Amino acid sequence: MKDAPAVVFPVGRTPALGLALTALWLAGALLVSAAVLQQQDGVRNWTSLVLLLASLLTGGGLLRFWRRQQARRLVWDGACWGLQEGGSASVDDDARVEVRLDLQRAALLLYRDPSRRRSIWLWAQAADDLPRWHLLRCALYSSSKSVVRFGAGAVVERS
Repeated sequence: MKDAPAVVFPVGRTPALGLALTALWLAGALLVSAAVLQQQDGVRNWTSLVLLLASLLTGGGLLRFWRRQQARRLVWDGACWGLQEGGSASVDDDARVEVRLDLQRAALLLYRDPSRRRSIWLWAQAADDLPRWHLLRCALYSSSKSVVRFGAGAVVERS
């Protein structure tokens, strides 16, 4: 199959994403707490402050990511990617979607469109539209307009 069939799939903020981001931050906060408790008294104040600041900045970054997630629809028309926001859909021949994290039942995607000022992070999960999940994955991995591997320093496109 050269290109996957057309599909429109909902992406954006979900309760599962909120739970995963919270769990990620809590795990980091627990590691910071354990590191602070293991330090010797002479180093504790300075290092504790740095670790606490890092933990707060990480939490702020995760919160910012969460707030930027909006209800959108990722569109693959069989040849080009697009993003539907509100009632309007924009499909662009130069738009690309990169799979940055594939969890089989959920995926973190990066939507790159040269006509936009910055790229958009998208969260997609099977539970949002189970019948179309397979079609989305086919479009992501079989399309010549999709990045199929994101590895150490190189992005390989499928042709």
